[in-house]
Amino acid sequence: MKAIIPDNIITEKKAYFVHTTSGMDMDSLIKAIRHHNLGIRWRAALALGDIGEPAVKPLVRALKEPDQDVRWLAGLALGRIGPVAIPHLIRAMAESDYDVRWHATHVIARIGEPAIQPLVATLKEKDTDLQWRSALALSMIGEPAVDSLIFALKDPIWWVRVRAAWALGEIKDHRAVEPLTALKQDTDEYVRKAAEDAIEKIHTKNR
Repeated sequence: MKAIIPDNIITEKKAYFVHTTSGMDMDSLIKAIRHHNLGIRWRAALALGDIGEPAVKPLVRALKEPDQDVRWLAGLALGRIGPVAIPHLIRAMAESDYDVRWHATHVIARIGEPAIQPLVATLKEKDTDLQWRSALALSMIGEPAVDSLIFALKDPIWWVRVRAAWALGEIKDHRAVEPLTALKQDTDEYVRKAAEDAIEKIHTKNR
């Protein structure tokens, strides 16, 4: 007589098989990051990161999931994919959903140096929230972003200079003091104030 195996065991075994073999199906992996078994979720996220660019769009959509763990794992996979995910993450940083913006900002910061120039370019966008999120991501990248941010202090757009000054103040690298001091003579009062605040933050760190 053939044994009857409960559906939940079949589902568990199928999920485990999908995530522990080389013949992985991307749609199944996307579903698996929602699985109740955390180990399966973790393996699925790593596998999606290994798939690379084809997995980017569904992973960005997964950043909208209500489950915090699913969003975190999607972010983990996107960070593992790296630079090819950057344009998609920048678009996600402009989403209306706060959690999506938050996760996209942190993921792109974890990608690091390859994200610096795209983020500096995004400072020019007219979307104020996107500007600030780009500046935040650059500040999280830290020291590798300093030279590009110093260069951005000379940008003709006033808000680019403001955001760049703010990010440099958050990074607190002493190399920024001289160019920020020059910015105290800027024609725009918001730029002058941003430069003064940034210099104060840097000096506070070095006291």
